[in-house]
Amino acid sequence: LLPEAQILGVGVSVPGVVERTEESRIYAPGFGWDGLPLGRLLGDALDAPVRVDNGAKAMGQAELWFGAGRGAEDAVVALLGIGVGAAVFTEGRLYRGSRSSAGEWGHTPIVLDGEPCRCGSSGCLEAYIGESAILRHWVDLGGQPVTSTVPDGARIEELFSIAGAEPNATAVMDHFARHL
Repeated sequence: LLPEAQILGVGVSVPGVVERTEESRIYAPGFGWDGLPLGRLLGDALDAPVRVDNGAKAMGQAELWFGAGRGAEDAVVALLGIGVGAAVFTEGRLYRGSRSSAGEWGHTPIVLDGEPCRCGSSGCLEAYIGESAILRHWVDLGGQPVTSTVPDGARIEELFSIAGAEPNATAVMDHFARHL
C-alpha cells in the first residue's frame, strides 16, 4: 500500500449513466442504482478525493491519453463486452451530451419487438452484440457452452481467435459485425 501522503485521489469507473453534478450520481438499473452518490460515499469512507465516471468514457479517455488514440482530436472509442458503450471525442474533448449519456447506445432499440435485453426492454443493440448474446448465438449454432471459470472477455476473444477457421465461429462474428 502507498503512504497516505502519496495518494492524490481515487478514480472509479462504473456502468451506466454518471450524472455530472457535484455528487456525480450514478444511474445503473442493472445494479439497482438510481441516483447513487458513489463518489461522495467512497470519498467519505476513504478520506480522499474520488472521481467517478462511466466505464466506456474512462476507457476512452485512457485510450486517447495512452493508447492508439493518442493525439487524436476526433474519435469514437467503443467498449464491447457484457454491455455496449462508447466514448465520443470531438475537438479533443469528451462529448457527454446534455445528460452525460452520449455514447450510451447499448440500450438503443435496433429491432422492433426483438430479442429480450437484460435491461427489461427488447430489441436493444446489447441484446445482439453484448457478450451473452454472442455466446448464446454460438451455442445456438452448435458451439460448446463456455464454462463460468473463463474470465469475462476471454470467451469472446476465443471466438474471435477461431473465426475464419471454424465456420460457426465465423457465422457468429459475421452476425455480430452486421449488427454493430
